[in-house]
Amino acid sequence: MTAAAEIAALYQKDKNAEVLERLPAALMEAFATLHACEDEDEREVLVGVLCGLFYAAHAVTYQTGYEDLSVVVEDRIQWAARQSADPVARGFGDWVRTTSLMRMAAYDAGLRLLGDALTTVDPGSGQDTRRLRMTGSLHLRSAILAARARRPDIATDHVDEARHVATQVDTDTDNN
Repeated sequence: MTAAAEIAALYQKDKNAEVLERLPAALMEAFATLHACEDEDEREVLVGVLCGLFYAAHAVTYQTGYEDLSVVVEDRIQWAARQSADPVARGFGDWVRTTSLMRMAAYDAGLRLLGDALTTVDPGSGQDTRRLRMTGSLHLRSAILAARARRPDIATDHVDEARHVATQVDTDTDNN
């Protein structure tokens, strides 16, 4: 979907107004395409596109002060991620969900959610870069939640785990 790539580029350039103009049509197209798709491999790609579009919607609504709308978008991201067999997509959905949990000071709920996500995404002894990146992100978000819950030992453990994961990822990448 060319529209999704263009929206991602606009989001990276911080052009929120243009993102908001283009999102409704792109989301409708992605939904329609996903619902009509019967090929499992293609569905996985479409779920990824839909998650990316929803993430742009989440970020822009949150950044522009529409926190109530960003919570609705979190629901949609989590729904889309659950349509995937990909543990990284599911982990991403849970990671995004913790944004509103942090705002509501539901730190323990967020830690439980991310604990489950870490189990699901676990790269094991393999070098699956996507899983490693998501695992690192989940540990960092868990560290924030633990720190806000005033549980410094748990926060430190998650920072240490994120550091360990970082040593296994061979390159610095942004959104790749």
